[in-house]
Amino acid sequence: MVNSTGKIMYRVDRNHLGVRLVVMVAMLSSIVIGLFVVMPLITDIMQLTGLLELCVTVIGVLLIGVGLSWGVEAGLREIWPSGRYLVADNSHIELRSRRVDPSVLNWNERINVQAWHFAIQRGRSWVPKGWYCVACRLNQDEIVITPYAFFKPEAARQLPSWDSFELLVSKKSAPKRGDEHLLKKFAEQSQLRSAEKDRWDSGVEMSARDFMSLMQQVVQHVPDWAKEGKE
Repeated sequence: MVNSTGKIMYRVDRNHLGVRLVVMVAMLSSIVIGLFVVMPLITDIMQLTGLLELCVTVIGVLLIGVGLSWGVEAGLREIWPSGRYLVADNSHIELRSRRVDPSVLNWNERINVQAWHFAIQRGRSWVPKGWYCVACRLNQDEIVITPYAFFKPEAARQLPSWDSFELLVSKKSAPKRGDEHLLKKFAEQSQLRSAEKDRWDSGVEMSARDFMSLMQQVVQHVPDWAKEGKE
């Protein structure tokens, strides 16, 4: 969202803890209602008995639980803000939070950039298996902001300076037979794994579209990083 001063304000962390807790409660509640209210009524109307009744009940309860929780999650992510925002303009990028002082990085001073990606091995409700988690750590003095987003692989490759996003080698993939060449790379990525830990602890989750927009600003204001990544 661009305001009247030319600043771009990004909503972040849409899948925050509050949303996840409410979605979990909604799923459990819908399963109970489906199991003891909705499905008994439906099977009575359809006059089902025995194994067929059991199969229809199980399938119905699962559909009710998944469908309702998906609807609740989609709605809450749009109307329940996390309390954190990224704000960027031509002079700086700023992470605002209701609980702490803002973190500000100035474009006209040196910013160290680390960028990486890895494939999601276990799918979640909001990100399927096989998608990429793409992250960019921005560091200036003691201030760190780590935006990240989830992309389909083909969409991630459209990011500005995609070649600069290093593949993060996991502990599980490095020792596989035939992948011995990854062992050296794994050993060289200690700083990147530390950055990934920071992302996990305090990273800023963005939508894919917003992350794409932000990376265009990073490439514009920190061109040396993009050039180094392509060498």
